[in-house]
Amino acid sequence: MKYYSNFTTEYVQDICNALNKAGFTDGNASNKAFAPASFKTLTDFLHFHIIHYANIYEFLNQKGLVNRGKCPYTGQLINSRSPKYSYFGRTIYVSPEGYKIMQREDDESFEEVMGTPAPPRNELSKNKGCSIFLGVAILISACAFLLNII
Repeated sequence: MKYYSNFTTEYVQDICNALNKAGFTDGNASNKAFAPASFKTLTDFLHFHIIHYANIYEFLNQKGLVNRGKCPYTGQLINSRSPKYSYFGRTIYVSPEGYKIMQREDDESFEEVMGTPAPPRNELSKNKGCSIFLGVAILISACAFLLNII
């Protein structure tokens, strides 16, 4: 995983430590412990291992580990007026720069999975989530589900 700031390193490690201590596993077929090196990007980590699972998100949120007043990407101060990514009422706030990184990583992931460039986005506006994330999350979840059945 690429670390964008010292805070990114601390943020991911704190989350992995808390999840491992509580007995959560990464959710993959191997059910390994959470380890920062296991995740391709911070965006994938946040989307598909933290916010996607309500039980994990709620556990971490109750411990104050999700929204800590700093952007997970840049370490810049953030608040409830900062850009955010929301999924079924679960929210992660980021800085404007972090939002751009999130979009870029998501676009790269989309192209890798779909084989075509991600569709164009609207410009960043306050308190708007990333609309394409939901589609990608559903697509990847469906693929993972089907692969586990087959």
